[in-house]
Amino acid sequence: MGKSNIDSNQRLNFLANTVHEIRTPVQTITGTLELLSDTKLNNEQQEYVRQIKFSTNVLLALVNDILDFTKIKSHEFTLESIPYDIATVTERVVDFVSVEAFSKGLELVTDIDYTLPPLVMGDPTRVQQILLNIIKNAVKFTKKGYIHLELSRADENTMLFEITDTGIGIPENKREMLFTDFYQADTSITRRYGGTGLGLSICKGLVTAMHGQIGVKSNPYGGSIFWFTLPLSESPNPPAENSISHIPHDSRILVVDDSMLAMKSMKRKLESLGFTNILNTDNAENAKLIMKYSARLGKPVKIVFVDMAMPKVDGWHFAWEIKEDPEINDSKLYLLVPEGQMGAEAKMKLINLFNGYLYKPVKRQFLLMLLQESYDTPLDLETVDSINNEATPGTEVLNEDDTTLARGLNILVAEDHPLNRKLLVTFLRAYGAEVFESEDGQEAVDCISKKPEIDIIFMDIQMPVMNGTDAAKQIRLQNFSGIIIACTANNDEDDFEEYRKIGMNDILVKPFKRASVKAILEKWKTVIELPEARDIAILDSRTALINESWDQKDFEDTINNDIALGYQLINDYKNQTVTMLQHIEKAVKRRDFDQLRNIGHKLKGSSAAISANSLAKYGELINEQAGQADIEGIIKSLSAFKDEFTCFELSSDKWKKEKHEYAKNSEN
Repeated sequence: MGKSNIDSNQRLNFLANTVHEIRTPVQTITGTLELLSDTKLNNEQQEYVRQIKFSTNVLLALVNDILDFTKIKSHEFTLESIPYDIATVTERVVDFVSVEAFSKGLELVTDIDYTLPPLVMGDPTRVQQILLNIIKNAVKFTKKGYIHLELSRADENTMLFEITDTGIGIPENKREMLFTDFYQADTSITRRYGGTGLGLSICKGLVTAMHGQIGVKSNPYGGSIFWFTLPLSESPNPPAENSISHIPHDSRILVVDDSMLAMKSMKRKLESLGFTNILNTDNAENAKLIMKYSARLGKPVKIVFVDMAMPKVDGWHFAWEIKEDPEINDSKLYLLVPEGQMGAEAKMKLINLFNGYLYKPVKRQFLLMLLQESYDTPLDLETVDSINNEATPGTEVLNEDDTTLARGLNILVAEDHPLNRKLLVTFLRAYGAEVFESEDGQEAVDCISKKPEIDIIFMDIQMPVMNGTDAAKQIRLQNFSGIIIACTANNDEDDFEEYRKIGMNDILVKPFKRASVKAILEKWKTVIELPEARDIAILDSRTALINESWDQKDFEDTINNDIALGYQLINDYKNQTVTMLQHIEKAVKRRDFDQLRNIGHKLKGSSAAISANSLAKYGELINEQAGQADIEGIIKSLSAFKDEFTCFELSSDKWKKEKHEYAKNSEN
């Protein structure tokens, strides 16, 4: 074959033009999907849209990478030289990956040398692009441990960026080729994680164009350290420095975090703000001892920063213990929350255990703002009673109807866990109820003896001294005619039926949520006003939920209303699924991804065949995650499948019973 007469620049131009033509329709698809997402779609259609969106974003990222690559190779791109805040740019990049990193259980930490000029000259967009490429790779290839982004001085005229991870690492003999075009150190990486191998090549091109250097070395603790340098050119017009001169810099501050890396980083940030008396520990027990010892020395800890997610005693429980201890409860408490991980914990804000919240990875500017605001307010911790007077940040504001919803009702909360009890009491008082409290079943029985006028009891099932079911029996023997609500994390329909038999009227499934409590109050307030209606009230909260896991109408259409065939298919499906769940547990332990893919595929197919659509989706998800060797994802999906399968069993048993009763009545 003869040598082509097309030179390299022409090839690059052709590639750039072709890819540009591809990007236009891809962007159109992306925009159309956004519009489609705003229309009314069923669950299956939403899943299809999600999959198309994911694939479109992957394609768009590839197109953009290729366009950047062609521009760099043909020297057709220009670099800006404008003043920008290098610390802000560095911290902002981490925001793009923080939720993903913390969701994987990784610790994500930023450390910046704050002696660097506040404004430097350069191209912030390209610096951000380099950092984002490297740190996204770090998150992608790290399953456990940490990712640490550092910005410091290499010398007077050079900035040094280092991104350290505890990921899969890179063999020494493959590092030299790592920054070449389309290269990946292990070809199996493409199959498992995706990517084109262009990202690091683009990074090298950009760093070189900015007169810097880039490289990689081993992390002594496992993983890699990617680094690059850029010229340090200070802006001629630096901004005014923000200070916190009104805060005593010798204020004693305590940092509590089980991650040594995050703890040290937080300490350095506080030191950069001028604080000199900083203590630290990695667990709640030591933190309490430090606070007590400091108080007895007459040098109390003024401010405590505590991580939300710690082993043994987490941030919430630690704060509760501090609040209950008069010797040390005048310290200001701040919760360090991994970005995106508040989730179901958000309702805990109602208890007002903390003076504020700071999201990880901690940004120095936000820390500064929090401290400034902190010292503009009184030092005492807020009490829960203040919730009724002022809305808590991040929570809904009750309207006027809500605040009178339970007015005139006397309610007993029987719950041994102090946090759960306080949360439920807070909800009920916000709705206007008169609330009484007990810590065990015996106290609840005694309370009803003394206060028979109580209208509703929220009864925890698992309590010391006397459990909730025994307490309910005793209370009914006292001729109590009020409403008893079983509070439990258990999802077993048989137990719910048992609760009803012993005189409980309804259930409130944990964790407690404001909307669930409101629904219970709205439902039973009418019954309380019409006492004769109490005898016909039934446990129906769970029934509506379990019916959603299985499309019975679609199943009946599939079997053409042949109920006998339906019985057989359901029994076969249950037996087959139980067997497959046993196999999948073993495959998870062996990390046998081929078998996991096969089982996931079978679960999807068999579930779809009987119209158990939610189960089919989880089967499909397990299949996909096995293809990506995502063992953590598989474990989560498997747990969700088991929960959904339990709902299906309850729902199908109910369906069979109804069909049997119908057939029996028809014969008569």
